[in-house]
Amino acid sequence: MKRRRGGVFALLAFAWMVGAYAQGTAVDPQADQQLRRLLVDFHVGEVMSMGIARESAQLNGTPLQGLFDQLNTVPEEVMAEVVAPALHGHVNGDDARKISDFLETPKGQELIRWMLQHARDPQSNAPKPSINDSQAKAFIANGGYAAMKGFSEYMRSPEFQRKASIAVLHYVTRPEANN
Repeated sequence: MKRRRGGVFALLAFAWMVGAYAQGTAVDPQADQQLRRLLVDFHVGEVMSMGIARESAQLNGTPLQGLFDQLNTVPEEVMAEVVAPALHGHVNGDDARKISDFLETPKGQELIRWMLQHARDPQSNAPKPSINDSQAKAFIANGGYAAMKGFSEYMRSPEFQRKASIAVLHYVTRPEANN
């Protein structure tokens, strides 16, 4: 038990140091705003909540259950603010804008609904929304497709998962969250 507490303390201390360092780096405010917009359009809070729900079942009755419960109450915009620094240096503001511009269209919204449905139920047989040729050509021509592919690949990477996990852990363990 003492070993587990020591490991949790070390993890929390490391998350605090990384969070403090990340907050001290200079970031283009417009690029950061575009990254936050992208994360909200992408429903990052909902996607993370689904993952948290899967993991929290294993933590039922443990001290970490409270942290996971707290995460499920974080608004989408706040989660985007917390996670955006994990994208710095990997997704630029212009690419984030191109992806968000598409995700905010009716076809983009349809695609997000489909993605969320598949995230909730991987066995779902719902067909992937079709995009007509002119929409697809425009998205490819403006670089949106390549940007979305890079964003999606990075979101699934162990590096992003690690950075986002540290950012979220730092957020839920900040002093004002525990008063």
